[in-house]
Amino acid sequence: MIFRMSNLTRAQRAQVLRLLLKGSSIRAVGRSTGLSYNSVSRLFADAAAAFVELQDEAFRDLKCKRLHLDYVSSSAGLKAKNVRSAKASPFGDIWTWVSIDADTKLVPSWQIGDCSSKTAIAFVDDLTSRLVKPVQITTDGRKAHLDAIKRSCKGDLDYEILTRVYGLGRKRRGLAAQRIGTRAARSARGPRADDRSAGRRALSKKIDEHARALALRYMHYNFCCIQKALCATPAMAAGVTGRLWKIDDLVQVLENWEAAKLLSSV
Repeated sequence: MIFRMSNLTRAQRAQVLRLLLKGSSIRAVGRSTGLSYNSVSRLFADAAAAFVELQDEAFRDLKCKRLHLDYVSSSAGLKAKNVRSAKASPFGDIWTWVSIDADTKLVPSWQIGDCSSKTAIAFVDDLTSRLVKPVQITTDGRKAHLDAIKRSCKGDLDYEILTRVYGLGRKRRGLAAQRIGTRAARSARGPRADDRSAGRRALSKKIDEHARALALRYMHYNFCCIQKALCATPAMAAGVTGRLWKIDDLVQVLENWEAAKLLSSV
C-alpha cells in the first residue's frame, strides 16, 4: 500500500486542528472550512496518530515525583444500559484511565478501555515504563487500581489511597484533607476542565473518534496550554521541551509524520 500525503495547505490544516480542539464535529469543521467530510476525517485520523507517536517517544525517563491516577467514564454510540444485543457490541461505556503529574500537571500516559483490572494493569504498566523511580502514586480505593499497582509496581514505589469524604464539616475533615481532596479532584478533571465540549463529547458516536479526540486534546494540553501556577506548559515544566508550542508546531509534527510514512512506503 502506498501512503499519499494530503494536499491541504498548512493554513487549512491549522484551521482544522483549531476547530477540532474547540470541540467541533467533523461535519461542522467541513462546513466552516469548505472541506469535504473525508478530508477532515483523514486529517483528524492522521493528526491523532502523529500525536500519539510523538508523545509515546517524548514521554520517556520522566522524573515525576507525585502522580495522581484517575478515570473518566463516557460512552460510544449507546450507554451500557441501552446495549441489548450482540450487534451493538462496539457500543457502550468507555473508560479513560489517566495519570497526571501533581507538580508539572503533565499527562504522561492514558488508556482507553473498560473498567476491569486488565485495562488498569495495562495502563499502569505503560505508565511505569516511562518513569525514573522512585515515585509516589495516589489513587482512589477502586479494586482495579489496587490490582494494577500490586501486579505492575512490585513494591518499588510509594503508594497511597486517597479516600474522598463528602458531607462532613470542615473541622472534622481538617484543612489539610480538604486541600488534598481539592487538588486531586482538579487533577482528575485535567485537560477536560477547560473544554466546553466535554459534556457533549462524553457520548461519542465511535470509539475511534473518541480516541482521536483524546490524542489531540492531550497533545495540545501538554505542549500548548500554559499553566498559570507554573508559567509554563506541562511539557516545559517536566523538561520535555524548552519552549511554548503553537498550532503551527502541531502541524509540523503532522507533516514530519507524513513524510516518514511516505518514505517507509517507498
